[in-house]
Amino acid sequence: MRTSLLSTLASTGALLAAFSLQPVRAEVAVQSTNYVIVAPTLAMLNERQHQLEWSARVFETLMGVKAPRGRVTLSPSPVGSAMAPGGAATALMNAFPLTPQPAAPDGTYWNLAWFSNESAAALRLDRMDTALTHEAAHLQLVYAVNFKVADQLRTNFNGYGSFLPDWIDEAVAVFHEPDSTRAERRKRFQLKRRLPLRTFFTMNHPGSTGAGQVIQVQAGTPEEMRKKVEAYQASQQQNIAATAEMLADDVVTASKFYTQSLAVIEYLTARGGYPFFRYVVVQQAFGKQMDQILREWFVKQREIVSRRGGIERAAAARATQSWPVAKGDPAGAMPPWPNTIGGVLVRPGEAVNPMPLTVESMDEDFAAWIKQNYPKYRPNLPPFPKK
Repeated sequence: MRTSLLSTLASTGALLAAFSLQPVRAEVAVQSTNYVIVAPTLAMLNERQHQLEWSARVFETLMGVKAPRGRVTLSPSPVGSAMAPGGAATALMNAFPLTPQPAAPDGTYWNLAWFSNESAAALRLDRMDTALTHEAAHLQLVYAVNFKVADQLRTNFNGYGSFLPDWIDEAVAVFHEPDSTRAERRKRFQLKRRLPLRTFFTMNHPGSTGAGQVIQVQAGTPEEMRKKVEAYQASQQQNIAATAEMLADDVVTASKFYTQSLAVIEYLTARGGYPFFRYVVVQQAFGKQMDQILREWFVKQREIVSRRGGIERAAAARATQSWPVAKGDPAGAMPPWPNTIGGVLVRPGEAVNPMPLTVESMDEDFAAWIKQNYPKYRPNLPPFPKK
């Protein structure tokens, strides 16, 4: 039976699938609010529980919906790892369905095998332990949006991440990175060398020139998977060359793409508010382009402002649904329950602001916002748990 795989591939370009790795027996397990976490030791489990539950709170704050519940298994050599030629574990593959699936008996929808020994490999910016929340966010986004997209997105799917445009996948993932990692990305962002937003919103993920990537391939055997990964990387190299030539710039690396992804999502959520970003995600899932989304937001934002007071007063007068927090969960309560106003999820107190009407005018506004706020900008999020 053919399956679909999510692969996090290192930049070596020469990866060997290690399907023969044997699982390390987990000694400890916990069911937290948003995850089932298994690990070799209680200390390791507690540390990752803090990190993962922080990530789930960030996801729910950003998207307005509860993160799809997942299972995270920590071990020195996770099953499904891909191995670089030198033998260091540098990548992962996780089973991923193309059609909706029921939850597992423990309530989880996705699985992530991750490294308990973070010294086994390192990314350019992050150690493997800090990348855990990045990768969990990828899977949470996939399971939150992939089964609700327009057919044209499935038809034109390029094999990377979710069916949504690639910038959304990486923007959401880097938004869930630790504070120190995001701070480093802000320092690295060069406004003069940025990708024009018209290009950024429509380009493919730059592929194997960066520190890492996540792609989705369909394969029935390791050999078929290997061939499809090689073909994908070759096509991405062509895309990179074409993009660089068009911009008269240097090669667009994955690191540069990630850095701009953070700058863009922080701009969109700060300038337009979290409801605006949620609106962008939903409309892109419908197959709409950014210019159309901006024109429609001009009307939508006014509707939300005019209807908001009455809807929120009515909601405050009745009992609201709440999400239970697991006993002993260190991440605390979930954000306030959002109201649906004009089809957009909006929480009491959240900013809902007007935005530029075209991508070109947004590009100018983006540059002005970056000049004013970067690299010192910090979003209003709970701090990443310290060890």
